[in-house]
Amino acid sequence: MDTANKQAVNQIVIMNLFKKIHIQIRSGIEDLLNSVENHEAVTEAAIREYQEYYAKARVKLDRIKAREAGLREKAEKARKDEGLWKSRATSIAGQDRTKALACMKRAKEAETQAQILETDLENMRQTVSEVEQTVDAMRCRIEEIKRKRDQLSVRDYRTRTLVAASNTGREDPELGAIFERWEERILTREVISEREQTSGDTLARELDQKENEAALEAELDALIASGGEEKAS
Repeated sequence: MDTANKQAVNQIVIMNLFKKIHIQIRSGIEDLLNSVENHEAVTEAAIREYQEYYAKARVKLDRIKAREAGLREKAEKARKDEGLWKSRATSIAGQDRTKALACMKRAKEAETQAQILETDLENMRQTVSEVEQTVDAMRCRIEEIKRKRDQLSVRDYRTRTLVAASNTGREDPELGAIFERWEERILTREVISEREQTSGDTLARELDQKENEAALEAELDALIASGGEEKAS
């Protein structure tokens, strides 16, 4: 077998191997999904996981807002310093121009610092807005999952109740077999009881008949005896 044929065979073997692995992985995932019976418990676990991420995002959002507030304070202070140094420069310009220029230099530095802080503040505001949207989306997602969970839970309970009610009126094969065996045992006992009662009644009738016959014979003998006495008299 030449090199080209060997490479072709190896490619086919590798493709078949990857195909087999893909089928096994897919089958494993389907088996896992099919094995999940308690959907409500799985949903509760998902909700808890979402809530954990939501809580962490809220903490980060609070920290970013705190940094935003800090930048705002610094920017406002820089603008106040700018106004203060400009005010000082104008107030002493007629008396000491050198100091007035130094005050203007301080004012310019404060202005530059304020501009940098305001740029950072604007970027921070944009970040806060994006994080707030993300946090709000997570909150909405959690509420949506809870609503869906409640709806499906009610529907599941309703269907289970209906199935239980329908099964109540349906004959259970195993239970029917138990009833049949029970009824057979009862019928057997009833037949035996009737036989015993019938046997007892036959004996009683035989004894009664003999007693009646004996009584009749006694009356006959008495009648015969009384008739013989009347003839003798």
